[in-house]
Amino acid sequence: MENNLESQVIFHSFNNQITDYYHAIDGLINATNSETVGMTTIEALAFGLPVIGSNSGGTKEILENGKYGLLFEPNNESDLAQKINNILSEKMTFKAELLIQKAEQFSHHFVCELVEKELVLISTHLKKKF
Repeated sequence: MENNLESQVIFHSFNNQITDYYHAIDGLINATNSETVGMTTIEALAFGLPVIGSNSGGTKEILENGKYGLLFEPNNESDLAQKINNILSEKMTFKAELLIQKAEQFSHHFVCELVEKELVLISTHLKKKF
């Protein structure tokens, strides 16, 4: 390949076995310009893996502006390279337990509970109004 990354980066086609994938990696770089939901970010956090993501869209919100992972400016390869170096040099570390707890906030059980609570509040408010 052009940049001689074959010994450092594995390019792999689609695979349904996400558990195997996340057990095989040391961290995740989500280099999209913007992602609405950020499922790969949530999945990586659920496995306690550090994430470097784009400072936009859902990934920015999930990582809480850098609290649960590093953010780089979209289309800024030097910023991304700096964030990668920060992780590799262990200048920035994230506790796996905290990353896993963060991911649990996006479980369908948790989200359904939040929606249900909001619906009860809305219903109560509407009953008082009419």
